[in-house]
Amino acid sequence: VGYFEGIWCSDKSAEHRQYDFELASDDIITQKSLRFSTISVPSVSNYEDVIILNGLVEAVEDDILFLRLSDDVLMLNDSPDSDFAQYVGRYVQVRVSEIKLYDTGIY
Repeated sequence: VGYFEGIWCSDKSAEHRQYDFELASDDIITQKSLRFSTISVPSVSNYEDVIILNGLVEAVEDDILFLRLSDDVLMLNDSPDSDFAQYVGRYVQVRVSEIKLYDTGIY
């Protein structure tokens, strides 16, 4: 639930219809871009050219932070020198500079 702008990364051009797509970000998540959230509801918002993801951290494995946004899980690369284990099972806000959208082919 929310509003954001993303970069369309599929071969076909985006048409005006409903899509099932995969979200991705090339940002490396650091302690500065992540904080505990006071809101326990998944959301995506855009504020001053920054995208804010609010979701539940399901796991942190092999420098990947698994962020649940409702029915979907977004895998974010995290900084190898940061300890994100404290966030597992908690809602967080993550700031990223861009979101890429990939068409799954499911309509």
